Amino acid sequence: MIDDGVGRILKTLEKTGLSENTMVIFTSDHGDYCGDHGLVLKGPAHFRSVINMPLIWKIPGVNKSTITDSLVSTVDLPKTILNLLNVKTKLIPENLQGYDILDILKDPKNKIRQQILIEHDEEIAKDKIFRLRTLVTESHRLTLYDGYDNFGDIFNYITDPDEVNNLWDGDKELKNNLLEKLLREIISLRPRTPKRNAYN
Repeated sequence: MIDDGVGRILKTLEKTGLSENTMVIFTSDHGDYCGDHGLVLKGPAHFRSVINMPLIWKIPGVNKSTITDSLVSTVDLPKTILNLLNVKTKLIPENLQGYDILDILKDPKNKIRQQILIEHDEEIAKDKIFRLRTLVTESHRLTLYDGYDNFGDIFNYITDPDEVNNLWDGDKELKNNLLEKLLREIISLRPRTPKRNAYN
């Protein structure tokens, strides 16, 4: 149904002559379990079916009909859109997170990110508050669940694409490496505001 709806929009843009100067972005805020791991809808378990969101991006004169497996985050969309619209750098908030992914849109083989941080805070009820932090690389996913010590998820996307074999208690070196990457990603994304004027 969604594929059909997007196709109708694109076809209408072509029929009306608007396709040559209209940028089209189709995405979502999450995916759907669709029965994976016996689950439906969405929830605080970061299996690929939920964290892999649809993203269709059509830019006249820039990209062709291609598919990429390069890592992209929704926080990359605002910066890319502002740059595509030639908004002056001085008008873009200094602490705006994300990367300009135009190079990926031009060539799907390009890589911008080595990893993605996903933060999930969900209050279902007073006694049911879920906090998760997930790191996604091209080869692995690591997820930590707040309130559950010595427990987490590590899945190898290459050898275990269906996320069946949790490696949390297996490879300690891999776990430590991914935990360090997660920590450094969290630190690097912390805003540095208000800024000190100690050097003036």
